[in-house]
Formats: sequence, structure tokens, C-alpha cells
Amino acid sequence: MTKLSQKLLLLQLKTKDPKVFGRFYDEYVKKIYRFVYFKVSSKEEAEDLTAESFLRVWEQIFANKEIENLNAFTYQVARNLVIDHYRKKAQQPMVSDGEEMILQIPDTRQSIDKKMELGEQVEKLEVYLKQLKEE
Repeated sequence: MTKLSQKLLLLQLKTKDPKVFGRFYDEYVKKIYRFVYFKVSSKEEAEDLTAESFLRVWEQIFANKEIENLNAFTYQVARNLVIDHYRKKAQQPMVSDGEEMILQIPDTRQSIDKKMELGEQVEKLEVYLKQLKEE
């Protein structure tokens, strides 16, 4: 897609015509999906984040946000969603699964020592929980 055709598409998108947005979606969906999939390595998460990216782009166009470069803006929205995705994952280290607690160590660059220390803390916690009375 040339710069001229991108600018024309952006002008058409500002008319808020759903058919034009459909053309935009068809032009960019595979590119954005590949970009996101490369970052998250999960088909389901990549699909969700790609869909969310297009929703956010549509909302920004509908809100009359000044967009200079549609291509760069679309990739920036997708990139920001991937960053938010990993931030949310990092903030959820423990998940309750019925009666047992499952430790989810985020895929961040934690040292092995920290992971071992966290594992020891979980073991101690399990011992204390088993000592608690039913009440």
C-alpha cells in the first residue's frame, strides 16, 4: 500500500463508513495478527489482541483523533495492547483453582534464585494452611 493510498484510506475512514473500515480491516488484519502473534506466541491471545487493536483504532477514528500515518498508528495500538497484556499477566502471580493454589510465575526475566525463593514460600504457606482448623 503506497503512502498516497494510505492517506486516501485515512480520509475515507474519517467519514466513519463501516464499509471503508472493512476494507481497512481486510488490508491490515493479517499483518497485525502476525505482528501480535510474534510477540505473544499464542493463537488465541493473538486473535483477541488483534481484534482489540482494530476496535481501538475504530474508536480513535470515531473520536476524531488526529492520525498522521494510519499504518504506524495501527501498529502502535497493537504494540501498546501487547505491552498491557504482559503487564496484566505479571500482576497475577497466584490463581485459586478450587481448593489448591497454583503458582503462576510470569514469563519475565526473574532470576532462578527468586523463583526458588518463591517456591519455598509457597511450600511454607501450604504447611501453615494445612495446620489451620476447619473453622
